[in-house]
Order: sequence, then C-alpha cells, then structure tokens
Amino acid sequence: AFPEKIREILDPNIIGDEVVDHGNHAMVGMLSCITQLVRLGLSCSTETPKDRPTMPDVYAEVSDRFGEEQEHRSS
Repeated sequence: AFPEKIREILDPNIIGDEVVDHGNHAMVGMLSCITQLVRLGLSCSTETPKDRPTMPDVYAEVSDRFGEEQEHRSS
C-alpha cells in the first residue's frame, strides 16, 4: 500500500513510465517529495477533525519541504 505503491496512483505524465532507478537522484527526490505531500494530504483528510494537522502546521511542513528542495537545487 502507501507509500510502496505510490506510482499506481500518480498520473503517468508526472513521472513517466520509467522504472525508478535509485541511481537517478532526480527521480528519487521527486518521488520522495510527492510521497511526503501525499502523506500530508492523507493526514489532512483523516476522519476525525481533531486528528488533522492545523493549517499553520500544513503551511510549515510544505514550506520546510520546498525550502529544503530549493537549498538542494542551489548547491
């Protein structure tokens, strides 16, 4: 299930039909980012509202994640 089968729910236009090659750091990084965003989305849709993250928490997590990606791209 999740996250092992993440490719089964993604639009093929996002990642193509390529087999994930763990030597392909760009593909691995992209799948990692997508997996984290899907995980966050799933946490936002839990049945009990009190178990969902707050919007400031969601914003902080997304900002942190994309901030890390920008740092890696700048290096």
